[in-house]
Amino acid sequence: MESETKTLETRFDDSQEALYEIGLELEELMMALNELTNDYDTNLAFNLPDLKKYAAGDAENRTGELAYRFLYDHKRILWFIRTAKMYCEEAERICKGAMA
Repeated sequence: MESETKTLETRFDDSQEALYEIGLELEELMMALNELTNDYDTNLAFNLPDLKKYAAGDAENRTGELAYRFLYDHKRILWFIRTAKMYCEEAERICKGAMA
C-alpha cells in the first residue's frame, strides 16, 4: 500500500510539473500569436492598385502600405505560425508524457 501511495504521489508531482511546463509553453504561444494578430489583423481590403501606388512612392496610401508590408513580411508571418505550431506540439508531447 505504501509503495502504491508513493507511486501515486510521484505521478501527481509529475503531472503538476507537466501542467506547469504546459502553462509556460502556452504563454509563449500566446505571445507569438498576439504579435502576429497585432501586426496583421486588419479590416482593410487589400488591392493591387493601392499596392502599386505605395510601391511607387505614395507613402500616404495606408491600404497600399499594409498590403506591401503583408506581402513583404510573408516569411515573418510563416515564422510566427511555425513557432505557434512548435509550442502546440511541445505542449502535446508534455501532456502525453504526463499521461504515460
